[in-house]
Amino acid sequence: MEVVTISRKQKFKGKTLFKTRVVNHIVKVYNDDTFDFSSDWYENTSTLAKSMSAKYGVDYLKVCGIITALSPLKSWAENQKIANTFLANRVAKHTGLLRGKAEAILNNVEKNEAEAILRILNGNKIQNFFLNIAFPKEAEAVTIDRHALSICLNRRVVNKEGIGVTDRQYNFFASCYVEASKLLNVRPSQVQSVTWEKWRALKNIDTFSDVPF
Repeated sequence: MEVVTISRKQKFKGKTLFKTRVVNHIVKVYNDDTFDFSSDWYENTSTLAKSMSAKYGVDYLKVCGIITALSPLKSWAENQKIANTFLANRVAKHTGLLRGKAEAILNNVEKNEAEAILRILNGNKIQNFFLNIAFPKEAEAVTIDRHALSICLNRRVVNKEGIGVTDRQYNFFASCYVEASKLLNVRPSQVQSVTWEKWRALKNIDTFSDVPF
């Protein structure tokens, strides 16, 4: 999946956003030294997925896909618990839609079939999240969730604002993270994960739950 730069500006919720300003918001949060979140979250999660793959005898990419499918609306701690339970017992306490995605990935995908997993996941945020976990070193993909969007807008975004983000808008925000990564000389996915953790700490946001856009 490739991030496409649309333009230097983008309409969102009735306002025109300029890329330079959005990129500056991202860089400012990344460089904030109030809290230290320098570790590579996606690489750490990839390592966790590999250990789960070995533990349950399930293909690594399938594990990444299952973790991703069961991630919306759950904290990271809940996400891990649900994914482990599903891999161990084939049972997941989640919505029927997302549980169905996990089941389809487990039962209907061949080994190392990333494209098939992406088709099942079907959605910008969730597909990019899968790519970031599965290929933390290689992927240029960027996960734009509610907190990543908040960073771009420099204000806290409520859940309903994340609903209905178009492909064009998603690609605009993702391209802003890519541009910020070039200024910071850090991979886009790491810029996103570090700013995500810093933003939550700075704003005292104590939940990891998110909307599945």
